Amino acid sequence: TITLTKVYNGTTTAAITAGTLSNVQPADAANVTVSATAAYNTANVGTAKTITVTYTLSGSAAGNYIAPANTVVTTGVITALPLTVAAPNITLSKQYDATTSAAVTAGTLSGVLAADAANVTLTATAAYATAAVGTGKSITVTYTLSGSAAGNYTAPVSSSVTTGIVTAKALTVSAPSITLSKVYDGTTNAAVTAGTLSGVLAADAANVTLTATAAYDNATEGTGKTITVTYTLSGSAAANYTAPANTSVTTGVVTAATSTTKALTVSAPAITLSKVYDGTTSAAVVVGTLTGVDPVDAGNVSVLATAVYDDATAGKGKAITVNYSLTGTAAAKYTIEPIQIFSNAVIVRKQLTVSNVTVATSKPADGSTLAIVNSVGSLQGLLSIDAN
Repeated sequence: TITLTKVYNGTTTAAITAGTLSNVQPADAANVTVSATAAYNTANVGTAKTITVTYTLSGSAAGNYIAPANTVVTTGVITALPLTVAAPNITLSKQYDATTSAAVTAGTLSGVLAADAANVTLTATAAYATAAVGTGKSITVTYTLSGSAAGNYTAPVSSSVTTGIVTAKALTVSAPSITLSKVYDGTTNAAVTAGTLSGVLAADAANVTLTATAAYDNATEGTGKTITVTYTLSGSAAANYTAPANTSVTTGVVTAATSTTKALTVSAPAITLSKVYDGTTSAAVVVGTLTGVDPVDAGNVSVLATAVYDDATAGKGKAITVNYSLTGTAAAKYTIEPIQIFSNAVIVRKQLTVSNVTVATSKPADGSTLAIVNSVGSLQGLLSIDAN
C-alpha cells in the first residue's frame, strides 16, 4: 500500500507497506522475507509524480528466489510545506505620500528545512487600506517567498493591524504679495496675492488649491499696523495636507479717506407740529433712524436733532426747521444733511385769565346796563417777556 501524498520534507521517500509475498516454497516460508521501499522521482512539490516501488528479499533461503519486479505509479503528490513567521515590525505612522505603502520588517521565518535555508528568502510588504489621511487605519502585511527552493513552501499567512495612521503633509508657500496701504473703508480687509505653493504631490496637483486672505489688526487709520495673511486649502485632495502657516507684517498703513467724509441719511423725524405760544421758537422732535454708518463704527456715531419754528409768534402755516448734528468718537468720519424744513406748523395763542375782579353790587339808576367795576383784578398767564 503506497501513501500517494505527502508534505514536502526535502527527500524522495514515500511511505509504503509491502503486499503479501507469493510463490515461496512452504519449506522456505520462514526463511524468506520481502521488504519494499518507495521513492518519488524528485523531492520537489508537484502532482502526477512518479513513485517507484522497489522490493528486496532477505533471509537464509532468499538466494533461491528472485524479488518481485519493481512497480511504478504516476499519481504521486508532494504538497508545499507551510511556513510561519514571528510578528513583523510595522511602522504604524507615516506622512501622507499618496501611496498605500507602509514600512515593515518581517519577523523570523520558521519551518524551512536546514538543507533549504540558503535557498528560501522571505519578503514582507505592507499596505494601508487607503492612501488618505486618517487614524485607526488598517495595514495588511503580505509575505512572499523567493529562492531556488521557494516553490516547495507556502508563505506565511497575511496579517493586519487596525492602528495605522497617515498624517497630513505640511505645505509651504513663498512670500505673498500684500498691498501694504489702503484708504480707510471701515473694514480690516487687505489685498493679497498668495505666493507659490510647494509640497503638493504631483498626483494631487490638480486637486489642491491655495487661497490667501489678509486682514489688518483693526480698521482704524494709522501706520505700523499688523497685517496677517491666512491660508486655506480646497479641492478633493486638500484634506491630505495642512495649509501653510499664517504670516504677518507690521508695516501696514490705513490712510484717511480721500473724500471728506461719508454721507449718512436719517429717516423722517417725529415732529409735534402744534404748540401753545410760549414765547420761544423751540419745537418738540424725536429723531429718525440713522443709516449708512460702517459696522466698525456702529457704536460710535449717533445723530442729534433740534427743531425750531421760524418765529415765536402765534399763527398758522408756520415753518419748522429740524437741525441735525452727529456725535460720537467716529462722528468726524461722516456728514449728514444739516436741516429739514416742515411747513403747516401752528402756534396757538395762549389763553389768559383775570383774578380778583370786584364789581359793585348796586348803583344809582342811570338808564344803562353798565355795572361799576371797583377793581380790575390781576391778569394771569402772561409770559414775563411780554409783561411790558
